[in-house]
Amino acid sequence: MHNFYNLNPNHQKNSKNSSNTVSLDLNIPLENREFYKLFDAYASNPSEENQNHLGLHLNQIHYLLGLFTDENANPMSLENQLTLTKGDTLKLLICSNDDREVFLPIFTDDTELKLWCKEPINTLSVPAPWLWQFVLRNKNYTGVVINPGSIAWCINMEQIQSLLDDIL
Repeated sequence: MHNFYNLNPNHQKNSKNSSNTVSLDLNIPLENREFYKLFDAYASNPSEENQNHLGLHLNQIHYLLGLFTDENANPMSLENQLTLTKGDTLKLLICSNDDREVFLPIFTDDTELKLWCKEPINTLSVPAPWLWQFVLRNKNYTGVVINPGSIAWCINMEQIQSLLDDIL
């Protein structure tokens, strides 16, 4: 479970200017056709050039996270927005491998999410830099799995750190 502190990128502990709430836009449609072209190019020819093109793209796109809201979360009156306050929690989807290592499933578009999760679920669209920082701060994860319903591409913590270093 994740709480307000690690979902609010603007929260600073012990700061008087820090907000006690964060509003999240949910269920924003997402499409990333370019990802498939670059991934296929890299998979068929894993050259350094193709890897660089794919890595650059991975750092520029948004990803979907599947989530369940806590019964204590306070939904706003807007249909696709959720406001979290201190103490609220969200439950994110997870997956694991045969070694019981836990990965955060992330999705490049709505279709990919539906391939893996057949039940209706809320989604949160997050930019790559925020996602990489979020995963690196949460030591419960071994990494992420991009589109586990189709390509199931695992990216470990070292690779995530490398992607984030490329941004910074």
